[in-house]
Amino acid sequence: EPNQKFFGVWTAGIYGLMRRYRDGEEFVRKAERQNPTEADRFARLLFDLELGNGDLAAARATSHSSKLAVDPKADATVRYYARDFENALKTIAIAKPDPDAEDLRDLEAHIYRAQGQEEKAAKVFRQLRKGIMATSKPEARNEWYYQALAEVESALGEKDKAINDAVRAMDQHPLATDPANGTEFVERLAQVYAWTGERDRAIEQLQILVKVPSPVNYGELRFNPDWDALRGDPRFEKLVALLKPR
Repeated sequence: EPNQKFFGVWTAGIYGLMRRYRDGEEFVRKAERQNPTEADRFARLLFDLELGNGDLAAARATSHSSKLAVDPKADATVRYYARDFENALKTIAIAKPDPDAEDLRDLEAHIYRAQGQEEKAAKVFRQLRKGIMATSKPEARNEWYYQALAEVESALGEKDKAINDAVRAMDQHPLATDPANGTEFVERLAQVYAWTGERDRAIEQLQILVKVPSPVNYGELRFNPDWDALRGDPRFEKLVALLKPR
């Protein structure tokens, strides 16, 4: 039933936001046994929980399982976290067009950026900006437009625009009144700060997110190259240690 599928996705997501990875994995495996025709869907949920837990070996195994063999994003993502950049790019290159094609292009840009291939990264980010502007509009209440644009602008060195757009998006979903959605916009602002050299501000936002249920998890901070600008800072390393599963 559609409602059952939604409930499974929603519940697994809640476990992830609360950083209860093992409980979430147990729930997903039970749900899969009860809904065997949805094995691919639950495999993706399991992959997200394993990645959040920082268990790259388990996430890699899940991404290579027959259930997720058709999901190049999962394979490329775990390779990105493991800094296997060349093979992550190969996965993206051979992927057939699918609904996640834009996500794969975004990940490709992140990989080039992590490799220090600034020109290649900029080329992809400019293409992504064209796509954003072609499919969305700069309307006052279109927070998703400004959130997406902020990432691209920060990657292209347009610091002031990036920060202004990220703040504009976040202000439409303040944590005080929208804790369910607000954390995603705070995380994007933290990334923008990190990418534009505002280390103190980036860490300040992450310090907020680790105290509440949010998409920021151990695997994200420990392995994701997107946060490399903050590595080595004692305050950031403290956050990584704080989120380490026990």
